[in-house]
Amino acid sequence: MLDEAATYIEPKPIALPHPGRVHLAGRAAEIGWRAAEEFAPYAWSRALRRHDRTAAHAIRRIFERLGATYVKFGQAVASSPAIIPMAIAEEFRSCLDQGPPLPWPLVRKIVEAELGRTIESMFSEFSHEPVAAASIAVVHRARLHDGREAAVKVIRPGMGRVVATDMDLMEPVARFLARQGVEPAGNAVAYLVGLRQQIA
Repeated sequence: MLDEAATYIEPKPIALPHPGRVHLAGRAAEIGWRAAEEFAPYAWSRALRRHDRTAAHAIRRIFERLGATYVKFGQAVASSPAIIPMAIAEEFRSCLDQGPPLPWPLVRKIVEAELGRTIESMFSEFSHEPVAAASIAVVHRARLHDGREAAVKVIRPGMGRVVATDMDLMEPVARFLARQGVEPAGNAVAYLVGLRQQIA
């Protein structure tokens, strides 16, 4: 258990970059392609009157293939059985699984670039293996020179642009649906706004 009184080292503040039209168009095309790939088997199953695939399964697979932002959104779905039908929340439970670790040399490079000092000058110990790895960040256990334990959260490279692009595509859709009276869309807007702030 990490010491709750451990020092918090604030990284340099960042703002989400504006993705630009080309990047937005490319990501929109990727979303369309992934959706077509996953919904084709679902539509075929429905046409044959089989029920081995569900729309929730297809959407979950799309989210997992699109990565970080969509996996975070899937985690919100999986964690909300009180407002999301249980069968759908259960389908998205795999989004709660851990992501892959980052290679240690890359972790070292990111931490030292963000904090402007070497690992050794800040920590007496720094685990090369993460204690947690999610879609957007990994967490490494470390020990400060005064003996206190620390958790170092390392954002995966390129997450700013990925999240900014996804937000710029998702928020207008969620806001439009909310204005049409689609109740879950209002919750989606609030979640997306909060996620943008959290990532920034």
